[in-house]
Formats: sequence, C-alpha cells, structure tokens
Amino acid sequence: MRIPVCAFLVLVWPVFALSQTAESERLGAAVDASGQNVEFRITSTSAERIELDLFDDPFAPAEKLKVTLSRDPATNVWSARVPVSQLQAAGIQGPIYYGYRAWGPNWKYDPTWKPGSTAGFVADVDGQGNRFNPNKLLVDPYAREVSHNPLTPRHPDMSIYASGDGTRQLDSAPVAPKGIVLPETPTDVGPRPTRAFKDDVIYEAHVRGLTMNDPSIPPEVRGTFKGAALKAAELRKLGVTAIEFLPVFEFQNQTNDQMKSAETMNYWGYGSLSFFAPSRRYSSDKSAGGPTREFREMVKAFHEQGIKVYLDVAFSFTGEGNIWKGDPSRALLLSWRGLDNRTFYSLSHDPRFYYDTNGVGGNLNTANEVVRRQLLDVMKYWPVDGYRADLAPNWGNVWEHAGFVYNKMDPNNLLNRAVRELPDRVFIAEPWGVGAAGYRLGEFPSGWAEWNGRFRDSIRADLNQLGMEAITAGEIAARVSGSPDLFQWNGRKPWASINYLASHDGFTMRDLFGYLGKVNQQAWPRGPSDGGDDNNRSWDHHGDPARQRQVARTAMALTLLSAGVPMILAGDEMLRTQYGNNNTYNLDTEANWLNYENTATNKNFLEFTRGLIEFRRAHPALRPDNWFRGIDTDGTGLKDITWYTNWGREADGGYMSNPINNFLAWRVDGKKFGDSARSIYVAYNGWQDRVDVTLPDNVDGKRWFRVADTDGWMEGQSNIRPRGREERLTDHHYSMPGRSLLILVESTEPELKAAATRTLDSRGGSSVGRFVKREAVGAAEFAAAFVVKEGFKAIETRDWRKMREAALQLKEPSFWASLAGFTAASKAMDFALARLPMPAAVRGVSRAALPLAAGMTAINAMAGRVSAKDVLLGTGAFMVSGFVVNGAADALVRPMLYAMGVSGGWGLSLYAVGKLSVSLYLGEKLEGWLHRLWSAAERPMEGVIPKLGRLGAVGTTGSRE
Repeated sequence: MRIPVCAFLVLVWPVFALSQTAESERLGAAVDASGQNVEFRITSTSAERIELDLFDDPFAPAEKLKVTLSRDPATNVWSARVPVSQLQAAGIQGPIYYGYRAWGPNWKYDPTWKPGSTAGFVADVDGQGNRFNPNKLLVDPYAREVSHNPLTPRHPDMSIYASGDGTRQLDSAPVAPKGIVLPETPTDVGPRPTRAFKDDVIYEAHVRGLTMNDPSIPPEVRGTFKGAALKAAELRKLGVTAIEFLPVFEFQNQTNDQMKSAETMNYWGYGSLSFFAPSRRYSSDKSAGGPTREFREMVKAFHEQGIKVYLDVAFSFTGEGNIWKGDPSRALLLSWRGLDNRTFYSLSHDPRFYYDTNGVGGNLNTANEVVRRQLLDVMKYWPVDGYRADLAPNWGNVWEHAGFVYNKMDPNNLLNRAVRELPDRVFIAEPWGVGAAGYRLGEFPSGWAEWNGRFRDSIRADLNQLGMEAITAGEIAARVSGSPDLFQWNGRKPWASINYLASHDGFTMRDLFGYLGKVNQQAWPRGPSDGGDDNNRSWDHHGDPARQRQVARTAMALTLLSAGVPMILAGDEMLRTQYGNNNTYNLDTEANWLNYENTATNKNFLEFTRGLIEFRRAHPALRPDNWFRGIDTDGTGLKDITWYTNWGREADGGYMSNPINNFLAWRVDGKKFGDSARSIYVAYNGWQDRVDVTLPDNVDGKRWFRVADTDGWMEGQSNIRPRGREERLTDHHYSMPGRSLLILVESTEPELKAAATRTLDSRGGSSVGRFVKREAVGAAEFAAAFVVKEGFKAIETRDWRKMREAALQLKEPSFWASLAGFTAASKAMDFALARLPMPAAVRGVSRAALPLAAGMTAINAMAGRVSAKDVLLGTGAFMVSGFVVNGAADALVRPMLYAMGVSGGWGLSLYAVGKLSVSLYLGEKLEGWLHRLWSAAERPMEGVIPKLGRLGAVGTTGSRE
C-alpha cells in the first residue's frame, strides 16, 4: 500500500515536531515547522549551480519535479523549500525520493543541457580538482536513508556512474541511489547504560554474521537489526556489556546474494555510501523509514539488557573509491565527489589525483571544517553509546591537501572536538594508518581508548613464538597491568588500553592457535581473499586439538584478567573458525557467519569464557581506574600489585628483563580496591614444559582457593569454578603445564559464600532468587529462574508482552531438564516427609519449603557441584528455619490476615509465599552460620588429615590429583 505523501508526513509529524531542534540551519532534507513544506539544504563551496530532482519511485525513468537551489554566499549553503502541495500536484503521492545534479568550473551550466548530453562540458577534472558532471545524480551526504545501492541485481554495471570518455554522458538518474525524505523519528532507545567504561567487556560483531546461521532466530529476520536484537538477552547471559558492530552505514552489499564468488563482494562494510543511512539490507523492514526504526529498536533491545552499542565508523574514505587504473579523468561520481570534490577529499600536489593514507581511496578531508562538521553531525545523530574509529590517525590530520600532518594537540581537529562535543560517547581508536598516518599507538589525546596492538602481538608471540621472538616477563607485566608504558606518560588511565588477541581483521582465537599461517586462497565459500597480514604470530601447536584448546583458554584468560578493557571477537567464546582465512572482508557466506553448532561442540570453552567474565565483573581489583604503583599504599601488608617468580619470591628487575624467564605471577591486593577477596593471584607459565610453583604465604589467616586452571585435566569442569564453590588448596605447591594459567583468590570459605550471595543481592534478586542462584546447577537454570520471577512480575502488572517473552524463553531445554530433576526430588522428599514421625508444624512447613531447598541441592549433588556436607548443613538449616517460621506464622500472621479480611485464594497464596520466602531467607543465614561453625571445628584436623579437610570431599593439593 502506498501512503500519500501528506499522510506519510502527518502520521509522524507530531513526533517530529516535538523532536525538532532550534537549529534552523540543519543540512539534509526535513519538514519545516509548519508541516506544509520540505526544506532541502546542502553545502558546496565550488558549485555554480545545483538542481534538485524529486521522484515518486527510486527507479523512475525521470524525475517528477525539478527545483533549482539558491546559494547563500556567506555560508555556501544551497537550499530550496518545496510545498507539500507542489509535490502532490507533481504526482509524488508517497515517500519522497531525491537527488542532486551539480555544475561547476569544469562543467559550465548551459541552458540547452538535458540528461545524456555534454553541453557545457570543459573537462572531467580540472587543475583545481573539480569533478562536476550534471549527468550523474548525486546522493545527499545528509540523506537519512538511501533507496538502494549503486549496483543492484537489475543494474550490475558501475560504469554508468563514471566520468571519462564513453561514460561521462551517461545519465545515472534512472538507476542511481536516491535519498529518502524522512520525518524525524523518535529517539527512545531505552535507558542508556551508565556503567563506567573501565567495567566494559566489548563483543565485536557483524550484524549479518551474528544471526545468519542461528537456528534460534526466525529465518525471515536472520542477518538483520531485528535478528541482532533477539540476541541481546543471550549476550547478557554471556556477560558482555557492550557490542561493537562493524559498519552499519549504507554500503555496496545489495548484490552479495547474487554473487557466488569473492571477487567484488563487500562483507565487512567499509566504504560508506552515506554516513547517516543504515544499511537497507540489514533491515527486515525495507520500507521507507524501516531500517531507521529497526536499528533504533535494536539499540533499545540491547539497552534494556544493560548492553551498550558501539559502532565501527570509517571516516577516512568513502564508497566512491579512487580513480580508475591511474587515469585521473575516470572516477565514480555518487555523492561527495560530484558535489564538491576538493572540499570533501584531500587532493595530491596534482589536484587531479588523491592523497591516500588509508590504502583504498582518497582521504576524506578531515582537516576541512565542512567535513568535520558533517562527521560530528553524524555522530550526534546515531543513538549509540560510542564509536570505534577505523584508521583513526586520519581524524587528527590538520593538513588539507598535498600532505598529512598528525597533531593530537590541535583543539579543533576531529579527535578533540568529538570528545568535547559528545561527552556522553566512548571513543576507541584503531591507532594505525598507511604511510604518513603511521602507527600511533599511545599517541591519542585524553578521552580516547585505543586498540592495543602491542598487547595482541606480545601475548601472541609469547604463546606461539617461543624461541623465535624474545618476550620478557617485564613485557608481559606491562601488558597485563594496562600498558602504562604506552598510556600513563600522557596522563591517561588504564581503560585507554583495549586488550584483545583477535578481531575481525585477522585470525579468530581458534585459528590463531590452529594454523601455521594464513590460508586465504581457498575455494568459495571459504575464499579466496587477497591481502591479510603475513606476520600473525600463529602456530598450530603440532595439530593437537587438546593443546590448542588449552592455549586458547590461557589466551582468553589473559585478555579478561588484564587491566584495561577487554574485547572479544564474536564467536571466540565458542571457538569459531574461519578455516585459516585471516582477511574475510569479501566473504558474505556461511563459512564466515557465526556457527552456533559450536555452542555444543565447544560447550566447556563457552562456559569457561562466561565464568571468566563473571569473575572479572565480581572483582573490581581487576578493573582499576588508576595505575598500579607497586607499593603498599595503605599499610595493609601487601603492595597494590606484586610480581612473583615460580619460587614464590618477588621478582626483581633482573628477573623481569631476562628473556629466559617465561613464568610470571602477580598478586593484586583486593582490599585496596574494595574487593571481596583479600587478594587475587594469577600465575602464567609461558614456557613449553611443566613448572613447579611455590605460592606466596597467606595473610590474616586466609587460604588460597582455586578459581580456574586452564590445564586440560579440568576441562570436564569447564576449567572454572562458580562463585561460592571455589576449591581450597591445602598445599602451597602447584604444578603447571606449559602455556597454562592459574587463578586463585585469597579468602575464607564463609567469605566466599557471602560474596557470592552479595553478588546476587546487588542485582536486586529476592531471597528466593538468591537461594536459587547459589544452589542452581548453572547459569542456564538461574536464567530460567529469573525468567519465572519476571513472568510472575508480568502477571502482577498485566504486562502481556513480558508474559509472552517469559513464556518463549521457558522453552529452553536446560530449564525443563532442571525442572524435571527438581520435581522428582521434591516428590521423593514429600513422600518421605508424609511418613516420618515429626511434629505436625515441622511437617507442614517442610512440605512447603524443604522440597525446594532439598530438591535444588539434590540436583547439585547429582551433578557433583556440591559436597555431602553442603546437603547435610543445608537440609538441617532449612528444617530448623521451617519449624521456627511455621510456628510464628500460625501464631501471629494468620490471625492478622483474617482480622484484616484477607482470605480466599489470593490471601492464602500471599500467606504461603511470605512464609516460604522468610523460611528460605532465615535458612540461608542459618546455613552460613553452620558452615562457619563447621570450618572452625574442622581447622584442628587439617594437620592430622590434610587429605580430608572437608567431609564428603577430597582435599585438593593444587595438582591434577
């Protein structure tokens, strides 16, 4: 159905009118304050004439209306006001499609000109770099949406957009992309997460690749913004706090589905055709305005899960590309180039050519004020939380033409203005460029974080290039402590370091440890891909899958335990492969999309990653806001960070600088950071052979508890213990195989259990929720319990949408498996309670409260997650609490309810739920007290029977045994 233009505008006009800013000089196309006119505004310094062509269909053979723009000589802004009534009279009854034709010094306006003629032609490009050609319909650089790509299945020939002999006279209007006039859309994208950037865990993903292979996503929305939105809850369960999408702006990808080769395909999305328009191919709603709405709905979905959204933006070049085969007369004219070439692009000494420090086309002229203003407007427009700047040194360029000068101190460059004008956004730099742009890691101004290539290369080399590249313990220490040598000297914080080992541009984590080198020249659909780094510091570890998984676990742990902000490549949490291809920019194929079969085949690695992220979240000592100083700043007896040798002694300068020392451990004082652990100890054996480690002495009567070990012996337990279930070591000696990592916390058992409970308290869980969290078999079961709680809340508030969501999520097999076990255990307990001799009051509350407690602990006991002691103490505590609460409730609460007139089904339900909740809460507190009492009685036995430190569990010695 085609909505008339007046209705199209009126339907959304109230929203637009409320959101309209006071800035009357906004560029682009917009409805004016009266709602009766559409304003078109565009900038060009060198143009001599600009015409606006208006269409009712993006592939119409000719325009419906032509309007000449007028120029303001003071601002070089060209504008026109077109009444809605005029649009209707011209036959434009639905969405408004538009484009521009421009004349200038190299192509003079001639009244006899008509589309397809050369009247007025002087040169394709003149000595000033002008490239005007009125035969090429141009996209508005401020267009909020673009109708389609330059190449489409119906028109797969790019030459119609080119200048030069044989093509300059071709009229591109019938097939060219057009801007779409959109009313301003609502900016409601949910509550923006306010979490400090230092606490983020970034997940780098591709909108299409995220869901194209996901069977849990409806087929019709896979590969779209809507499909990505459906992954938000799952990513929250993984623990990531920010998703960083590869470019989502409109780019040439509409023909990808028709191509069955990698020759001209664009998958990553670099080479934007418009910085304001979302890619129409990434939207399931392809109507006018559909991609914009769907993108914002996606952002809202992530925000509702507490996840920030960052966008990868390439502001160094555009999709117009370079000149053709060295011939300066031949180039594509799609938008910026045909409107004002020398304003928008950096030109060479010979202005017919371009200055290039990005490797794929002429530099966008980021030293020019018009360009800076446009790019700042772009970043203010998108309702996201931050940006990752591709080839970011170009943002600091202050030289317009015939050269490149990087000056991070210039207050007017794009780097500093972005931070100053958008203080609520995060800015992340890719700190390298081509040629004069250079590699500028550590050289960005305050307010910027940077992809830390030094972290990536040093950790890769240490894990894969032993004997080929010397990496000292001191180098590893610098990387895991936030790289102070790179960022501290200029007053920046540890969060300036984005720590990563894999990104879209290179190997996946799995391939990094599974291939000797890149394998890019494979047959479709795994290749071929040209380019790609030849020095990946990769190694296949003799083709041993178990070793490959172990070193991948160690690598993931180093990334997530280091000071700074960790970044994970999407799919690395489940060991995704790209089959050795390290430059998959041109592969929009099933071989390059995430493969969710890995969630089953690599389940242990997935749980290990999830556990590591939770461990990082739970320990602020791993996320310092300021630099470690290596001293005891508060007299607690420990330095804020201490470096150790494997002999348990503090490492001195000689040890740290000697390349033969491949072991390094560090201990962070938790007390100085408000951490629940007295200290955190991480040991890393970068050597190829096993190393015996002496652990540091404990302080304040604490003990070492094992959280994680990347060694293969623990793989069946996902190499990590859940909070409150850390294993106490009874020996200060530990054996570590080559390329492994160990995580210990210094604490006591009651403190660890209390910390696990407090973690849930901080998330707002009820007493029932706290109990289920602490005793549940795993994250999936807790997620299901949370869904149940949210479902009941939805019923109370009559929120039908949330009820439906809860019902859909309860289809999880893991939840139903847990429920089946719980039901069986509850029925067995209920059967026993009905026949055991006991007071009626105890039997009454036990049949209500005890089945829940005993059922969950029984499930855990069957899964090997808790000891016999836990079951014994937990059952006793809940029986006692049930007896106390049941008696008090019957004596006090029930008479009060009747006196207040509360009766019937709701009254009895309220009474039962209240009694159950209090029973669980009191039982939990009592169980904690019993555990402390048990531990106190247990300590004298440790010297006599060290192997039986706890009833029902074998004491851990710190080794595989």
